[in-house]
Amino acid sequence: MDLLQAKEITIEGSQDSYTREVLEREDQSKSAANKALLAEISDLLHEPMRSNLRKNGLTFFSDENSLTYYVNVRKSGRHRLHIGRSSKVYEQLEAFLGSKEIDVEQGSNGDVRLLRQTPEMIAETINLIELGGFSVD
Repeated sequence: MDLLQAKEITIEGSQDSYTREVLEREDQSKSAANKALLAEISDLLHEPMRSNLRKNGLTFFSDENSLTYYVNVRKSGRHRLHIGRSSKVYEQLEAFLGSKEIDVEQGSNGDVRLLRQTPEMIAETINLIELGGFSVD
């Protein structure tokens, strides 16, 4: 806030019990939805993967390819899949997924990103990369 020279504004009544309860229920609802999505995608994967819940979504870890799959959850049901540690193999991964008719974009850090993905599409993409013959050199 110092960089923007902004001042914090306190809103009266924002610390009342009702507001705190609504915010707490929202967090619990988001956490439950993330757990359900994690279970849904995990069930669709052909090989089990290590996974983790984050505040904004899910993470799947590939020991085979040393890639990390970040799923940024959206309320619309169309999530973002960011393939971490893929900047060095972006061109190979883009060509591999392009041959399977999957459109990718390059994130600001050079990693692969896929937008507007359903849970089925996310699992299919991960399965293609992990079991479809792609390997990180």
